[in-house]
Amino acid sequence: EHLGMAEIFAAKKDTLVVSKNVPEYVETEYRDPQTGALIRRTVYVTEVNGTRALDLYSGWDPVKSEPKFPLESLPTRIYSLVTLQRLWLSHNLLTAIPPEICALVQLRELFLHCNRFEAFPEHVCKLSSLEILWLDSNEIKEIPGEIASLKSLRRLHLDKNNIESFPDQLCDLRNLEVLYLNDNHLTAISENVGNMRQLRRLYLHNNKITDLPNGITELHGLVLLNLEHNEIRHLSREFQIFQSQREGKEAVISVGHNPGVSVSAPKLKVFAASPSRSSSRSRRHSDQIDPVKVYSEPRKQRPSLPDQYTHRKLSMQF
Repeated sequence: EHLGMAEIFAAKKDTLVVSKNVPEYVETEYRDPQTGALIRRTVYVTEVNGTRALDLYSGWDPVKSEPKFPLESLPTRIYSLVTLQRLWLSHNLLTAIPPEICALVQLRELFLHCNRFEAFPEHVCKLSSLEILWLDSNEIKEIPGEIASLKSLRRLHLDKNNIESFPDQLCDLRNLEVLYLNDNHLTAISENVGNMRQLRRLYLHNNKITDLPNGITELHGLVLLNLEHNEIRHLSREFQIFQSQREGKEAVISVGHNPGVSVSAPKLKVFAASPSRSSSRSRRHSDQIDPVKVYSEPRKQRPSLPDQYTHRKLSMQF
């Protein structure tokens, strides 16, 4: 009825097989908070430049200041889309990801930002092909050790959560190039951070970090390191040498707005941090990959829901 053509399927070992001539889709439903009516919509898989994608981004109602089509759980049909490579699930009401997500063995990009996760969805760690993961703007408190399984990961967004520790297992992500951990409650960085040799941009501003490990000076590929608005009181001689060397190669190393730290370098002028929640609602996805003129600000009190449902502008360039 939705497709205007016959759908041919057969059950084999509890697996739904759909004819390749039929467009793949999922059906979502939610209950209108005003009328209580059950609203259904059909969302189709698209293919752009050879990438198969499904967009279940809820949309934003600027009048009601809330998501338009918020999902509280994933439609079961999604797990049959085994060739899916990109999945948008941002700006919903998700609190967990079921183990069936592991069926998406070709998934490379997963967007889960601006939901209601209080725990890191550990089943995501079994997606071995994953290269990009967005989990910012949730209420996650801890990064699980299982994250070390994401060997292909190149980009990780965990900013604007409640994370208190930087686990050693995070340093096992040897292919990681971009890491956002700003706007959390970190007090320290793992001594093994130097193992992340491919890291080019590291965002740690607006935390509670007091000391820097020597391992950070081994990140010779860094082009941007933001440590502003922490509680750092001393910079080791090794770090100062590292900072001077990197800035000599046009990297940006920012340590301003820390107690007891004297900053002689010019104020940070190039900064690619995610925009604040309140200022980004007009955009669908976040993160300007190319540097933009934005200055970091002190950490502000986390707004309550639904204020966290901001719009994010996505760029797939690195």
